[in-house]
Amino acid sequence: MSDYLPTVILPGIGQSFVEMVDENGKKIKNAWPLSISKDLVMEKIKKPLAKMMLLRRDAGFSEAVAQIAAETVDPLAINPDGRTKHRLRPRRFDVPASEYPEEDRKRLYRMVPMQGLAEIIGEDKLFFFAYNSFGDLPSLVDELNAFIKNAKARTGADKVNLLPVSLGGVLMNAYFDKYLGEGDVHRVVNIVAASGGTSVVADVLAHEVEPAEAAQIASIISRGAVEKAKTLMKTVPSAVVEKTMHAAIDAAVQKVCVNSTVTWGAVPGSRYAALERRYLSDGRHEHVRACAARMAEIHNNYPAFVKKITDSGVQIFNLCGYGLQLLPLIKTKTVTSDGMIDTALSSMGAYCAPLGKKFAPGYKPKNDGVTGAVSPDGRIDASACALPDTTWLFSDQEHEAIADNKKAISLAVKLLTDDGFASVHDDPEYPRFS
Repeated sequence: MSDYLPTVILPGIGQSFVEMVDENGKKIKNAWPLSISKDLVMEKIKKPLAKMMLLRRDAGFSEAVAQIAAETVDPLAINPDGRTKHRLRPRRFDVPASEYPEEDRKRLYRMVPMQGLAEIIGEDKLFFFAYNSFGDLPSLVDELNAFIKNAKARTGADKVNLLPVSLGGVLMNAYFDKYLGEGDVHRVVNIVAASGGTSVVADVLAHEVEPAEAAQIASIISRGAVEKAKTLMKTVPSAVVEKTMHAAIDAAVQKVCVNSTVTWGAVPGSRYAALERRYLSDGRHEHVRACAARMAEIHNNYPAFVKKITDSGVQIFNLCGYGLQLLPLIKTKTVTSDGMIDTALSSMGAYCAPLGKKFAPGYKPKNDGVTGAVSPDGRIDASACALPDTTWLFSDQEHEAIADNKKAISLAVKLLTDDGFASVHDDPEYPRFS
């Protein structure tokens, strides 16, 4: 057996299959990713659509769309106490990748291309923690703790490395908040992780969305549906478009997101108070509110939280993108990001020039004790990061496309296999800014 530690992948929002099961554990249907019949949608919408087009007013159209949205997300529905409406089970294997069915192994590598890592440490040391991306954080971290213990037992290792991807950063925070004292983690390599949350989640919850981009909601059906929706929108009164978009978003938010502690874990700390007052102050969400408040506290004191983790001996590394606008659907337009997560949040605090801008001539880094902290393009000051010397930033890097960035993937592999490599200063092949 090699001396390499096992790696546990904490995947992003679209990377776990979740099934709805009956009381005997028999699969009923897939709950996530969501599935919907385009023909069924058109059947339900054609009458209100025709009426709306004829009368040039809503005429029940937004209500019909909201109902479709509610039915679409119903498999993931969560009650106000944080419990799922249906019995849900992630398609999880408590075994290493070496024991996966072939199709599942291929799927793992399509989502998180860690073949290079597996070649070094062996597939018998690569684990994938599937979970309900809209589930209950306290329950999930208990499951993750048991999963890590199992990975250690199967491999004989005294610790594991964690590889949080995107939403996996939320799970990482909650895990360390409860189980840091277990001492089971050696290194964490965050890849475009939502460590501090994302403005995308906050804007959607706040209904801070752009009516002109309403067609993007149709991506829940397919990319083709987006193009059809854009064509339709050209003939629909703008007031109807806006009302319909808010109705559809509210249906999904009320059915799932408001009651999901994972979703609240992705709300930036600065946005929490207003959203808490809006959704969690009715006396029906005490469990959700308690979990959400704790995650907000972590986000609002993130440097101290990170220091507590690293003081325990855990090494944390961050790979982040910058230079892109967040999703066009949301109203936050001025922050630099990877398209999905604000760079300031994924990097644990980098100071960023407004999107499309540079720092003024003569700009001085926030922390003059960090060498080479300002990006060559004058857009990022890494000295403000909680961990400036273990944070790498990739210019104009799109969130999901990080999987195609060979430099970033090889950097992650090196960090997970070479304990002698521990800083942006250690290897000129992997500079702080790329």
